[in-house]
Amino acid sequence: QNLANASKSGIRYIRLRSEGNNDNASTHFSEIKVFNSSGTNVLSGKAPILVNGATNSQGANNATDESYSTYIDLGDMRNSEKYVMFDMGVLRYDINSVQISTWTSTRTYYGVVAQTSSDGISWSTIYRGNITPNQLIGGVPSTVISFGMDTSTVLKLTADNYTLGIDANGNLISGITGNTQSVTIKGSMIHLDGNT
Repeated sequence: QNLANASKSGIRYIRLRSEGNNDNASTHFSEIKVFNSSGTNVLSGKAPILVNGATNSQGANNATDESYSTYIDLGDMRNSEKYVMFDMGVLRYDINSVQISTWTSTRTYYGVVAQTSSDGISWSTIYRGNITPNQLIGGVPSTVISFGMDTSTVLKLTADNYTLGIDANGNLISGITGNTQSVTIKGSMIHLDGNT
């Protein structure tokens, strides 16, 4: 499942794990960032609420401290269901991208998994793969999972109806539809602004 589909259901929790790196069996995350549609990192400064079975949670707050020179050391998570989990505090429908940065510019981290959830029980996998030194952000290997182009906003106008805000499957996820009989405005947050 991609981030766009997960975001439609709302996201409150994110959890991550990996299968170690090319130097040792440990998992290290330098930065985990979750950006909303305004570009704000809504995970900034949040401590993990769970370090599930990890042998070492050294520097627990380092993964969200906005510094690429620190990291959280989660020890050996291989062949297990160990995760580090964060709570954004509220159910969010405005998540635009997730950035995962690992430690040092020379390591490849294997089997990185990132999952999101609205309730902390049912999880959607938004990323599964290796993070290599091929893409560096802040001098460390990183990957960015974004809404991407798999969801498209479509403007469709005809003489008697219009639609704005369609996903790739043709479903109205957020937007305005109208015809000669009625107008429907749909969205998780609706703001109206004007002089009158």
